[in-house]
Amino acid sequence: MLHDEYKDGGPWLRRWQLVAGQPRCLDDAVAPDHPDADAIRNRNDRVRQAIEMVEGFEAARMLIARVEADEMPAETITVPVLIEGVQPNPAHATWETAVQLLASTPDEPPELVMMDGLGEVPNPARIAWWAARDAVANGEPPATIPTLIDGIDAQPNPAWVAYRDALSLVSGADDSTRALALLRAATEPPAELLDDGQPNPDRAAWEAAIALVEAVNEPMEAESATE
Repeated sequence: MLHDEYKDGGPWLRRWQLVAGQPRCLDDAVAPDHPDADAIRNRNDRVRQAIEMVEGFEAARMLIARVEADEMPAETITVPVLIEGVQPNPAHATWETAVQLLASTPDEPPELVMMDGLGEVPNPARIAWWAARDAVANGEPPATIPTLIDGIDAQPNPAWVAYRDALSLVSGADDSTRALALLRAATEPPAELLDDGQPNPDRAAWEAAIALVEAVNEPMEAESATE
């Protein structure tokens, strides 16, 4: 991050510019209330924006090179998910059993039955019959009920999305960003001539890049009037 102001006996306003594609701060910082402060801040903003764009461009090219040197990622991946489904309704099974019981036993069983050693006791069949009657009286419930079941879903592969976005960023980069990247990658200016004495196209590209980047360094009118 390129900060405009610092204290150190100040405060002072830095004056940023691009040198060989890298941000550099001029030695003669000025007071924040300097007459050209707004113009200086405008140039600082241009430098800051240019650096942010070229760093994104360089990172995108590195990602593309890394991906294409390896196995290309799939565009989609499958992930486990919960999906909506249905399952048998236990209440419906109870209702069906009740219907069958009443069909086989249409008349109400006796209230009491004889059991050896116990005499008359409440009749379990009658209790079940009344429970069945209540279940049928409540109406037929749905045969199935909604539920969530395990499934899989195809989703965009994050690795592919990053690669696709990097391709888009690189293809959409403007000339100034490409020029700045060229200067940052060059350790020294290319030779003016090739071994056969012909003009070196790399040198021409480098000089064109210098001109484009210098446009970022150009002062605003108010600033240039006092420099």
